[in-house]
Amino acid sequence: MSKMPPGRSGASGMARVVFGHAADGLARVAAGNDLSFARSLGEFGATLMLAGNIPGKTTTIPVAIYFAIQAGDMKQAVYLMVIVLCIAFVSLAALAYLKKPKGANAQACP
Repeated sequence: MSKMPPGRSGASGMARVVFGHAADGLARVAAGNDLSFARSLGEFGATLMLAGNIPGKTTTIPVAIYFAIQAGDMKQAVYLMVIVLCIAFVSLAALAYLKKPKGANAQACP
């Protein structure tokens, strides 16, 4: 006898068993993707050493901040830092919103 969820049978039951927790898995993948993206915004050393800085081709925001500070252009450096902070904040806030429990009986995740 198969172990179908109550009230389900056939393809519907199989889909529930196979894909039942897919949403949780996708949320975890999204969380990992979001955190790695936020972390990569601050990556500097590997970018500078491996990719270098070809203006207009391989310039990243952290490298642009570094070169703006080296050139004494603090206004440009602060502007770029604010952009990085905004991107990271919006990215993490969107993840928190999407991860928020839904429904009247939803409990907060530990």
